Amino acid sequence: MTIKEIEEQLQMPRATVRFYEKQELISPKRHNNEYRDYSEEDVLRLKQIIMLRKMGFSIIEIRQLFSEEASLPEMAGHKITELQAQKQELDGAIALCSELTENHIEIKELNEQYWLKVIDQEKHGHKFMTDFINDAKLTMYRMASNIEYSGSTGPRTPSFLWNPLQEQQEQIGHFWARHRYIQIILMLIAAALCLIMVLMLSSAL
Repeated sequence: MTIKEIEEQLQMPRATVRFYEKQELISPKRHNNEYRDYSEEDVLRLKQIIMLRKMGFSIIEIRQLFSEEASLPEMAGHKITELQAQKQELDGAIALCSELTENHIEIKELNEQYWLKVIDQEKHGHKFMTDFINDAKLTMYRMASNIEYSGSTGPRTPSFLWNPLQEQQEQIGHFWARHRYIQIILMLIAAALCLIMVLMLSSAL
């Protein structure tokens, strides 16, 4: 199966498929023309990845599951606890949003009174979103994620830059593989030009 067929069947962008391949979650075979051939096992693995991501599993957790470092029932149990905590945060945020909607509160009216109300509700056990705490860390992570690091080669070109270049390089390679005679003709022309230049230099001397 080609990557185009994968895109159509799973509604998954090509860059995402390549990302999972780079993360070594799938390993499609390559033919002599360098095209990837995705097996039914690869397709099933991608479906598993999609389902796990929809349940909130991280790439690291998914890798641990595929390598059998952890069991799915055990990790799913931990994930329930995480999701329940997130649900509590959502409940608090939904309640506040509902109040703002019902009372038609504009941004200028979101004042100290509501701030104290949120603080008081948190003291009484109500939960709210806490993403703001990690905003700085998330920004730094996103900046750092643009630089990929390999233990053997060190820093390398980010995927969002490298993937299009790699695809273009593959297309050029496929073109020359199909039209080798053009490459031979160009080499002969270059050799002839070099010979002419040598003869002209010799005659000038």
